Amino acid sequence: MVDLVLKGTEDVAGVIYQKIEGGFGNGTKAVLVKDIAKILSREHGKLNEEIMKHIDEFIFGIDIIDIKGTPIIEELINRFVFTTNAVSASKHIFIVSDSGCGKIVRILGGGLAWGAYKEIFGEDSFRDRIIRRELRLQLES
Repeated sequence: MVDLVLKGTEDVAGVIYQKIEGGFGNGTKAVLVKDIAKILSREHGKLNEEIMKHIDEFIFGIDIIDIKGTPIIEELINRFVFTTNAVSASKHIFIVSDSGCGKIVRILGGGLAWGAYKEIFGEDSFRDRIIRRELRLQLES
């Protein structure tokens, strides 16, 4: 795992989320599942439950990383993103890459989820690149 770096905060749909880089490669974007839950107006615990129901769809280190017990947790506690009690009580504290976020969006469905996904990861997201590649392959055949 590439070291994680907090890069400040950003606003998506009126919700402030933690900008995280690394974990999935140098300069790659990552987002806390807790922040995805806030953006989608869902309970963090319920979203974690949905992820765990579909955990076989995620590839650890590519789509999702459990950061509980890693050095970045202390920094997140210091920034009041998590409390020490919340970290202790959690089984997992996940971050996801753009592909992992795409899988969460697919699990949950809904236009708001796709809009938030594009705001966080940009127009040239992993999913967009795959769709363009598949369309190109279909046109070539």
